[in-house]
Amino acid sequence: MENSALIFDISHSSFVDGPGIRTTVFFKGCNLRCKWCHNPESISPKPELMFYTDRCKNCGACLRNCPNEMKSCSLCGKCAHYCLDDARKLCGKSYTVDELFTEIASDRAFYACLMRMTSYRIPLPYHSG
Repeated sequence: MENSALIFDISHSSFVDGPGIRTTVFFKGCNLRCKWCHNPESISPKPELMFYTDRCKNCGACLRNCPNEMKSCSLCGKCAHYCLDDARKLCGKSYTVDELFTEIASDRAFYACLMRMTSYRIPLPYHSG
């Protein structure tokens, strides 16, 4: 059996949580329970269907495409796929180590290009003001 991890998001070219630019991988199953948690979808170690009420326009696309008519959830993701307003999101996908590495490595060309662009900085004169 190949090792795998449940990932709820991969943020490409992230500027959050420190200086510089990076690809950030968010794992499911955090057991810290911080009061200031910005990623509550990371808490459960199982896949979940997230629903963002502030985004929902009540168009009914989720209901029309749900095989269970929204009475029970099998985590098939069809409601999230057909939601045009991103009000529903299937949170938690299993990645093997190789799959995750391939996903992260896809940003390699971007970062290489960025490094070439930022390697030749022109120093600004110091102004003491």
